[in-house]
Amino acid sequence: MQSTGWTLAPSGSSGQTLYDEQLALSFAQSFHELSFNGTAAEQCGTEGIGIGYLVNGLSDMGNWYQVGLSWRWPILTKSSVYPTLSGFDAIYEVFSSNGSSLHIDGRRPMLRSISVNPGDFVFLRLGFSSSNITMYVHDWNTNASSQTSYDAFGARDFVPTGNYPTNHNGFFTGLMTEQYHNGLYYGDERQATYSESGFGVSSAWMWIDEFHVPYNQYTEFYQYSLANYTNNARLVNFTSTGAFESSNAHEFITGGSTS
Repeated sequence: MQSTGWTLAPSGSSGQTLYDEQLALSFAQSFHELSFNGTAAEQCGTEGIGIGYLVNGLSDMGNWYQVGLSWRWPILTKSSVYPTLSGFDAIYEVFSSNGSSLHIDGRRPMLRSISVNPGDFVFLRLGFSSSNITMYVHDWNTNASSQTSYDAFGARDFVPTGNYPTNHNGFFTGLMTEQYHNGLYYGDERQATYSESGFGVSSAWMWIDEFHVPYNQYTEFYQYSLANYTNNARLVNFTSTGAFESSNAHEFITGGSTS
């Protein structure tokens, strides 16, 4: 999720700078639908801000759609960022082709409480429906669901970004585990897995970055590598500045920690 110059204010402190760590996989092919199962893992830094597990779709009209599951995702104001109360939320966001948030439902991002327990298997979907793009979250264990939709603006597919993991706005089609910290973070995350059994991915950009908000300014690190899945089942590993991820044609794993 993009952020525009917010500061962090947890537990009585304020004025601390935010750093955004992203462990991501950018697909190198087009899709009409993106559907993945993922694990719900609680995790946050010492500052109390949690995690986001996101499916991302860059439309062929240049707009960017995100659907996911978050835990203690921050609430943004014009001057501060406050962690939400403990619990999982369905999270939705849409950006225009010029990089600005479209404030769906008057918010950015939209958070909706959903009955999810740690370790649950959660389904995330982005897909086209008539003239809209539908964003859907479902917990297979509790049977809880949440859904919203937004204008597709004439788009028909989610597309890759070519010879780089993202476009000039930081948009891409793929998967991402994202977490904010109040200081530079050179570490790993608790393991989370995204999986699908249908279409399969032929190749993808694996990447790890961290930047100082406002978005796309003062990047602390950004490492990436193109993975070609000639063996659909073999996991390709990628690591940078203490963070780890692995992927194959049907699975993406972020974080190597199990504690």
